[in-house]
Amino acid sequence: MANAVVAALAGSRCRKCAVAVFPASGERCRLCGGKADDVDLGTDGVVETWTQAGGALLAEVRLDSGVLVLGRIAAASVAVGDRVRVAGGTSGVTFQVT
Repeated sequence: MANAVVAALAGSRCRKCAVAVFPASGERCRLCGGKADDVDLGTDGVVETWTQAGGALLAEVRLDSGVLVLGRIAAASVAVGDRVRVAGGTSGVTFQVT
């Protein structure tokens, strides 16, 4: 998977309050109701916190674009501060430690 091309996560950014969210919120901002545009949130980020649940590693990842995303970690271990990249996922977001 190291050489695989993965599409960036798609989100929304509000024209009024400038907040970006994932997943995309549609035409209106979830926070202020302003008009929202679809944006590319990127693929890379840093693990802020993680837990293990039912044998799966789950982490909150702060993308380089600033958005916080919850996803699975496709690795045997992970640590706060690890750099990760979107590795795909058919039911949610999966990250791989880089």
